[in-house]
Amino acid sequence: LVASFQGLIGYLIGLTYIFGSAFYTQMAIQTTVAFILMSFAILASRPKRGFIEAFSSQSPSALMARRMLFAIIIAPLLFRGLANLGESYGFYDSDFTTLIQLVGSMVLMSAILISTMTTLHRSEKEREKARERAEAANLAKTNFLANISHEIRTPLGAVLGFSELLASEPNNDKQKGDLSAAIKRNGDQLLRLIDDLLDVSKFETGALPVSKLKFKLTEFLKDVASLARLKCEEKGIDFEMKYVTALPEYIETDCARLRQLLLNVIGNGVKFNRPQGRVSLSVEFAPFTAPRLRFNIEDTGRGIPKETAERLFKPFTQEDESMTRKFGGSGVGLALGRRIARALGGDLMLVRSEVGRGSTFSVEIDPGPIEHIRLVDFASAQTLQGSTETRLPASPAAPELRNLHILLVEDSADNRALVSRFLRSAGAEVDLACDGLEGVDKALHGKFDIVLMDLQMPNLDGYEAIKRLRGIGYKVPIIALTAHAMREDREHCLEIGFNEHLTKPVNKRELLHTVESFAIHS
Repeated sequence: LVASFQGLIGYLIGLTYIFGSAFYTQMAIQTTVAFILMSFAILASRPKRGFIEAFSSQSPSALMARRMLFAIIIAPLLFRGLANLGESYGFYDSDFTTLIQLVGSMVLMSAILISTMTTLHRSEKEREKARERAEAANLAKTNFLANISHEIRTPLGAVLGFSELLASEPNNDKQKGDLSAAIKRNGDQLLRLIDDLLDVSKFETGALPVSKLKFKLTEFLKDVASLARLKCEEKGIDFEMKYVTALPEYIETDCARLRQLLLNVIGNGVKFNRPQGRVSLSVEFAPFTAPRLRFNIEDTGRGIPKETAERLFKPFTQEDESMTRKFGGSGVGLALGRRIARALGGDLMLVRSEVGRGSTFSVEIDPGPIEHIRLVDFASAQTLQGSTETRLPASPAAPELRNLHILLVEDSADNRALVSRFLRSAGAEVDLACDGLEGVDKALHGKFDIVLMDLQMPNLDGYEAIKRLRGIGYKVPIIALTAHAMREDREHCLEIGFNEHLTKPVNKRELLHTVESFAIHS
């Protein structure tokens, strides 16, 4: 390689005696190029070893080596060529030519060295910032997991403790009712927390599903007002509903997501409020070029300092870690709320907050097409006001499942006992199977109207069990009953042959109505 470069440089700068004299290697130009290429090929034949690995890596030393090698090769050729050109025109003699070569090479190599050092310094600063961001994110996740552990253990402890009291101590009917209500209340709290965490995982991957349907705004607001008033009454806080403008009779959006969003924000207003405080929900409609339905949630709580307000909508964080210890919370409510609001074509914003006096949040959504929708003056009609107490809609009558023969395939003994008790209380006859193999055998040799099947079981899971049954033409409705609650789990179940997908913990009313609907149509 050295000999080849000697010949090549001689050709480039016009020193023919380098390759023409007897005491130098004599080499034609094509031979010189061939030897240079062959030398590089030999070096590159082991790209993961030695000099080539170090030279081609992304490390700071390799970056500097590549740039300096460029200068070392190019500088002599460049400045020798310029010097020869000036000397040929008689601008200076051969001694000055040598000086041009020396000084020019030094300047070029120094410039490349300074440029490389600047690049490396900038890269190091960026790596330091990235490391700080990663450490901050890890700390936020650690605090989030600590909060979640607290939020899960608190209602779980209540569920276990009240269950023990219910089982071990003599209780009258009123005490049993109180204990059962406490267990139900804390179980619902756990379920809401898990649902929020699932939603956070969806929007972290950019896949928060919404399903927009047309519904009557009157009934929706009644429902939200009822639930909000119950939240407030539990903490001794007043709730007020206001109607600022006439509102569309119908809107088209995701009813469940909007309810979840409003109750999350109202729940924050309740949680951080003072005793005998107040929470108000006002609704207004802006019928402009892009119509918007706006909900303002105002509370008389502790307020939010300006310097911490920017952290409100970041997932896994709260305005102040000390507030987490005092009031609880997972730190995902407002971040989830903003994602839901934006998925519904609007936004969630902090409008005003004053420390010690309270805060106002605004929720805006797209109400959907309203060209032919009648506007209703809720305030003058007093549709939802005028009473200090709002009743929840009456629950539909429990379905009758008499004469239904149901197969329940479930590996958990407790779940078998719970679900079978729900079904038998409605009049159904229930047969049990402990795993997928036993379930397939009983399904094929028995006469059943409906099969309820868990997914995660020993010996044969629910996925393989239904493939076997559907593969041989089994036509009885099969409902998945599982703790796999993600949207993609439901879609997969329906694709492989399940008729419906119900999630655990089992909701008795939903279970019985679903079974009844398939019994009617089967």
